[in-house]
Amino acid sequence: MVKKLQLAVLLALLAISAFSLKSAQAKSSIYQTFSSAKEGDVDKCKHVRRLFGSCLGIKTDNSRIDIVTHPTNGKVLRFRYPQGQISPDHSGGSFSLSLEPSLTYNFEYTVRFGSDFDYSRGGKLPGLAGGRVYNGGRPATNGDGFNARLHWNTNGVPTLYLYYQDQPGIYGQHIPMDVSFNFVPNGQYRITQYLQMNTSGQANGIFRLWIDGQQVLNRSDIRFMSYPSPVIDRVSFDSFFGGGDSSFAPSRNTHADFDNIRIW
Repeated sequence: MVKKLQLAVLLALLAISAFSLKSAQAKSSIYQTFSSAKEGDVDKCKHVRRLFGSCLGIKTDNSRIDIVTHPTNGKVLRFRYPQGQISPDHSGGSFSLSLEPSLTYNFEYTVRFGSDFDYSRGGKLPGLAGGRVYNGGRPATNGDGFNARLHWNTNGVPTLYLYYQDQPGIYGQHIPMDVSFNFVPNGQYRITQYLQMNTSGQANGIFRLWIDGQQVLNRSDIRFMSYPSPVIDRVSFDSFFGGGDSSFAPSRNTHADFDNIRIW
């Protein structure tokens, strides 16, 4: 009787473990080219859900995110950045997509900067995130969330802009590329990110970045988060100027187009 009970407990534990592993390995898959999307504003969660199937929240107004038809690229998702403005409340915007919690994700998109794009002192580009939301000078040092977006800087130099458990300051840490690279006005780029979560409590998380197929960043020493369990469960689709003050603002109205968005 005791052996049968022990066997039953063992089988139950194995079933729970198998379920947990399956849950951790379940992944969302998104592919959006906007070819069948309706032109117009994307300023409410209902618009984001029509495009991507989910929406955790959105910040934008006054037609600063919309679907337009580019003369050579077809329909694209355009972010507009008014002269002199910063933050997603006044420049471009941001929205979040929910993902099935997973230990790994690939995130890929094409971005084309306007022909007169003014990179100023910097701004945000989309990335992956998990756990509690961290941004805007709220450090992720509690270890219960992370946010791994990209950032363009002066002269279009990109960095990984990372809110994570070991960040040294209150704002996200800028992690430079392994090779010299800069975006240029009217440039079109294919951005590919791979993120693998760290083991809880350990600095062994992986972030890799390719631009147009060239690997520009490869890190395998990141402690993204530790509690309650390290997973990726969100896309931070952010693009705006800033920076914490008006010195980051563009000197003229400008825009960037996003297309061929893929998550797997």
